[in-house]
Amino acid sequence: VTENKESLPDEVQALLDYRGGLEQYRRDDTWRDSCVVHFEFNLRRMVTMAEQAGIPVILVNPVSNLKDSPPFKMAHRDDISQEDEQSCAQLWSAARDAATELEDRVALLQLALDIDDRHAGLHFQLGKCYHGMKIYPEAKAAFVRAKDEDICPLRAVEALHEAIFLVAKDTSATLVDARSLFEELTADGSPGDEWLVDHVHPSIQGHQRVADLLF
Repeated sequence: VTENKESLPDEVQALLDYRGGLEQYRRDDTWRDSCVVHFEFNLRRMVTMAEQAGIPVILVNPVSNLKDSPPFKMAHRDDISQEDEQSCAQLWSAARDAATELEDRVALLQLALDIDDRHAGLHFQLGKCYHGMKIYPEAKAAFVRAKDEDICPLRAVEALHEAIFLVAKDTSATLVDARSLFEELTADGSPGDEWLVDHVHPSIQGHQRVADLLF
């Protein structure tokens, strides 16, 4: 604890660093929406302060690993019945059977999502099936939905991307869209391990591409 309330601790205190940290993540749409509002407020304030000091600002729209980073935590919708949860589990199990054709897996997953469209794992598996069928736009849409339904959101949700664009539009900040860069560099449009070393961090080659874009 420091007497200067405007100073942060020397080390980041991440929830996942604590024992049982992952278990503490719960679906809370109200809390998540408030985080997005707070993110935009902070970003806008930082840019305004920089503008007042005559310092140019570049905002970078970040990339996420879509097709090779499964959701960190999955959960059914809060009001799901035990019967519907069992039905989802059966459909998902059948869809993961390697002997099942991809088209049939998609049909099974769609039935499961008709029951519960908040389950990140179902969306991610659907994306994998569409990707295997080379139906890339549908695959990307499913991967993005899986990212947004992740109970432990370690990748930027779509609302955060929108906030970055909005702040750039309303201020003098320059926007560098790294996300679009990697989507264009990836043949299927869904960045994965070919450009990132984990869920959000680009490889050395990926960082070189971002540096070129910044330059």
